[in-house]
Formats: sequence, C-alpha cells, structure tokens
Amino acid sequence: MKNLPNIDKLILVHTNDPEIKTMGGGVAYMNFLLRNGMKNNIPVKYLGVQFAPNERRLADHWISNKSSKIYDKINILNESDHWLKFFLVLMKKVYSINTSDCTVVHAQRLLYLFPFVFWRKKGVLY
Repeated sequence: MKNLPNIDKLILVHTNDPEIKTMGGGVAYMNFLLRNGMKNNIPVKYLGVQFAPNERRLADHWISNKSSKIYDKINILNESDHWLKFFLVLMKKVYSINTSDCTVVHAQRLLYLFPFVFWRKKGVLY
C-alpha cells in the first residue's frame, strides 16, 4: 500500500456558517472534519456563508476551542445559502486561493469541486 502524503491544508466547501448551530447531516459532517483538522493542527480553510450577527448562535466546539482555532473562513456569500449563487461566486474566488501539493479539498456537493478542477490546481486531492 502506498503511503499517503501529509496533509498540509484542508479546504472545506459548504453553504453554511460553521460557527452557527444548525442541524443536518452535511453540516454535522463538515463540523466534524473542521474539529478534527483543528485537533490535528492541520490548517483549515472554510469556504462558506456569512449570516447576520443576530442569527449567530455559536456551536459548542467554538466555545471550547476558541483559543486553539486554526482555521480561515472565506465568505463566498452573505445572507444567502442558495446553491447556484454560491457556485457562481465560488468560480470567481477559487482562482485566488493558494493550494500546495498536499492540499485536500472536500465539498458536500460535487458541483463545488468543479472550480478547483477547472482552474487546474496541481497537486490537490479531491
């Protein structure tokens, strides 16, 4: 079995705000990946949505891990989680995101990986 390279960056793509408590299997799984990336000291870049401050209810893992947060959030949309709008803005923003040979990109919707493939990010694991 071939040894896998060390992950030097994890990019998570989802139409939610990881700092807000919401329900759903996709949201829970993305929060699981985010939490474990932080726990293993892997820099995480979260491409998501920014909602209004009055709607923010911090998720439990942010309250307990606030000081050890190793994550960078890039807001693709504000106040909307519409999948098509998210995809179109993501197409524009992905080009400027730096990746390396050991970057892993994970998206809950397969369509959101297309911009990374389209811009031919070399060395990225999808």
